[in-house]
Amino acid sequence: MYRADPVEERGRRTAADTVTVLVTGEDGLLRRRIVATLGTAGFGLHAGPFTNGSAGFDVVVLVCDLSKVERLVDLRTAVQQSGSAPTVIISPEAHGPAMRRALSAGASGLVLDTDIDRALVAAVRAVAANQTCVPRALKIAVDKPTLSHREREVLKLAVSGRTNGEIAAALCLAESTVKSHLSAAFHRLGVRSRREAATLVLDPEEGLMSIVLGTDTAQPGRPAPVVPQTSSA
Repeated sequence: MYRADPVEERGRRTAADTVTVLVTGEDGLLRRRIVATLGTAGFGLHAGPFTNGSAGFDVVVLVCDLSKVERLVDLRTAVQQSGSAPTVIISPEAHGPAMRRALSAGASGLVLDTDIDRALVAAVRAVAANQTCVPRALKIAVDKPTLSHREREVLKLAVSGRTNGEIAAALCLAESTVKSHLSAAFHRLGVRSRREAATLVLDPEEGLMSIVLGTDTAQPGRPAPVVPQTSSA
């Protein structure tokens, strides 16, 4: 006898029945605001910590500050304890790397706390329908970035610790051109500094090392690139 998997079964059930939502996280004031917003849309709501019955909810809304790396532990715990229920993150701030790490950790959606009133209901409905929902400004974080040949060359040298002057000399470019290519690469990666770019590129979970550094740099025996100390382009 055919038996639907939990995601497929939830998709059919929530189309006709009330979507049940667990709202959890440390910020009690923000939780109450979330409950008030979702309550106007007719969701079945529960606010509080995870319990043994948390896996029975259709969606989990987790207050989680993605600007703090340690909060990803809270996200992974929520994903593990919620079973197959999708998780929507409510965060006061998020940039490209944080968004990618949240998605890799199992989040299905993100709503900035400034957008709760206008975006949260739509995000909960989207993830309940097995969709991923992120702010338009962070859409770049969902897909692998496409870098031009010159952007890859400049970024590769920057990640290895070279200064703008050294990169310019190596590639026979003006320093202003190097800075322009770096700025464009940072935008495509969703980062704001050399350190963030290096951390992102060297993170094996991101899958960007072969794109930026070339597959040969990942071979055994090759020296590992260093994370530069300079924080500006």
